[in-house]
Amino acid sequence: MKKLYISRHAKADWPTEKLSDFERPLNERGRNDTLRISRILRDNHHIPNIILSSPAIRAATTARCIAELPGYIKIPLIIVESLYMTNVKHTLEVLSAIDDALQSVMIVGHNPVQTLLLNYLTDEMIDSMPTGGLAIVNFEHATSWQEISRSTGILTNFYRPREIIQQQ
Repeated sequence: MKKLYISRHAKADWPTEKLSDFERPLNERGRNDTLRISRILRDNHHIPNIILSSPAIRAATTARCIAELPGYIKIPLIIVESLYMTNVKHTLEVLSAIDDALQSVMIVGHNPVQTLLLNYLTDEMIDSMPTGGLAIVNFEHATSWQEISRSTGILTNFYRPREIIQQQ
């Protein structure tokens, strides 16, 4: 079985005249939300074998925070240049190239692609993955990442940072 963690970067500041969209950093809420999601992953033993991230500052920062989960060994993180300004088709191509020895992978990116990817793989009808949101999708019959395709996944968990705040 393969497991895919689909994460949208946490909340970022809006660009100023001096910052491009690519350079947008996480704001305070984004940093706090990332810590909450990291704790949820740790506490529920949801630890991906590897994290792939967009190179945009807000996505890479989100991914680094998760990769360095307190209490666990560091999760390998690969910045994939082509995950910035991409589409579902290309994201699936990136996933299909993953070593089949890896059973679980997290991909940190941007909307609308993260929401479209989740809906495509699971037949869910999520309107929009929130910033800092995390979906966990199981592919029960997949033995290879090349087998990941339309409607082959089952959404097992969907975390929204705002709901985590209300539960604490």
